[in-house]
Amino acid sequence: MQEENIQLIEAIDAILQTKAEALDIMTKRLLLLSRHSAFSLLCASISIPRLIYFLSCSPTWRRMSLLEKYDIMLKSSLESILNISLSRDAWLQSFLPVKMGGLGIDTLLTWLPPDIFFNTTTIIAEAQKFWETSCHAEEILAGSVCCIQSVWEASVNQHTLFDLTISTNTAEDKARVLAATSGSWLNALPSPQLGTHMSGETFRTSVAIRLGADVSQPHRCPCDAAVSANGLPVN
Repeated sequence: MQEENIQLIEAIDAILQTKAEALDIMTKRLLLLSRHSAFSLLCASISIPRLIYFLSCSPTWRRMSLLEKYDIMLKSSLESILNISLSRDAWLQSFLPVKMGGLGIDTLLTWLPPDIFFNTTTIIAEAQKFWETSCHAEEILAGSVCCIQSVWEASVNQHTLFDLTISTNTAEDKARVLAATSGSWLNALPSPQLGTHMSGETFRTSVAIRLGADVSQPHRCPCDAAVSANGLPVN
């Protein structure tokens, strides 16, 4: 490996570590706000586009452990803001676009597969191998569409949605995952003046139902009916 390449790899470590520390600081500040406002700011964070640009211009997939560490921190931040525990499937669903049934959370590992091809030509063979491994040997795009990042992202999102669909255990879970437009309320800005700002518990419960996450401990409601951890009555 040439000296300049070694220096580039070392720079990747330093930058990702700095980004992880910045995320930790931002999370502590967001916890001072309402859940709805904090969630909206997390999704619209200006640091994400800058980080995505960094992914597009460097071989960050050579540092997968650091990317995974960042995403673990992001998952922890989201759980702290929402005050819910996210299972594997709930976490996968959360970074799908809202129009596909998710929350629209940007994670590094979901942005990485398309980014390795976008504006990357000198390392195309290595990038192609990574794409085939990460995206289940998805066919490499060719022609004019290969320069459109959203097309690459759509392929990754379709794979994620397919995995979620086949992993559902009940008809209710499958219907929840496939009801993409039922999350349109997530696109509304949290404005008290417009009446679109949701209270903390309302927002928490709404997101938990959206993701199929637990909202409480199993209990009995005042009518003496048994209620499961996800807030649904037990037959």
